Amino acid sequence: MTRRGGLTLVEMLVVCALVALISASLVAGLAGGLRVWERSRSRGIQDQWILLAFDGLRRDLRRVRPFAPIPVEGDYESVSVPALVTMGTAGGEDLREPGRVSYFFDSRQGMLCRSSHAYRWMRRHSMRDSCEPVLEHVSRVRFEYFAIDEHGAGEWLQGWSAPTPPAAVRIRISSRSPGAETAPERTLTVTIPSGGAGAPGA
Repeated sequence: MTRRGGLTLVEMLVVCALVALISASLVAGLAGGLRVWERSRSRGIQDQWILLAFDGLRRDLRRVRPFAPIPVEGDYESVSVPALVTMGTAGGEDLREPGRVSYFFDSRQGMLCRSSHAYRWMRRHSMRDSCEPVLEHVSRVRFEYFAIDEHGAGEWLQGWSAPTPPAAVRIRISSRSPGAETAPERTLTVTIPSGGAGAPGA
């Protein structure tokens, strides 16, 4: 008696089980790969935002010039420096006047902010009255200020308040990419050409 071609029910069930097992393995591997790719992609984007934030900080700090009515002030979460701030445009040109540029950490929003105010409005507005977002997904910000004494020795301070700027400002930012578990710290040190004053009160 010859056997007819085709699969028995048991063989069909075995084949279906094997196909399902292989498919599940492929889907799991693909999903894992997509998660890794997405994580690395978001980390790359966040790194680019950090570089842009550091670029803006560097630009503003290196433009600092002593201006007696507006001291350089800073603590571990913020820094304010005298600057020319844009107050509008006329004839296609920016209208600028002396004022203050500030960077500060908004812990409620997890954001590094920038604000600017003209000198004539500084008594009415604190630096935290407005926030121009510089960097999101921030968990920690630390500013430090390098002072050089009359003997040429230097030290990093946690705060600054003086008419003249410090020799350098160091910024440490812990920022986490969306979905990441850790928030690595990045550091930027900016030397200030017009700085080099001794410690405030020294």
